Amino acid sequence: MFDRVKLDESISSFVKRVFDIELDIEGGFGYEKSDATIINDLKGDSLDQYVYNLAHMRSYLEMNILKDKESRYSSINLIQRSKTNKDGYTIYSYDIQAMLESDYTKFIDEYKDGYGKDWFDIQDHFKRREEATLKREVVYWVKS
Repeated sequence: MFDRVKLDESISSFVKRVFDIELDIEGGFGYEKSDATIINDLKGDSLDQYVYNLAHMRSYLEMNILKDKESRYSSINLIQRSKTNKDGYTIYSYDIQAMLESDYTKFIDEYKDGYGKDWFDIQDHFKRREEATLKREVVYWVKS
């Protein structure tokens, strides 16, 4: 469903070009040990926050930027599920929730139009939003 981000340049150059953020990193996008992201400098952030930002960038690339317009997701939210250490690497697991952009736009418009009006069933609205939400789990490998 979601393709891995493929790099034709260094990860730091890629992040700079796509997100206009300078990070002192090497390696890959952390799908597994062999392409773990190597963090050379946390720049004052905690490891958890730094990796969360990387995982969010990767998810946004996979689920939005690299997708056709009709297949793009928005409202992409990550929640850290676990963090383990293995062979000098830290492996993060995240739960991701997102919604197709087209569905998200419809739900937001419906909410804006209906909120506070007698005909608007807010419980049904949020039930349908929940049903339209994609849920997935991903891992992110890093070495720092």
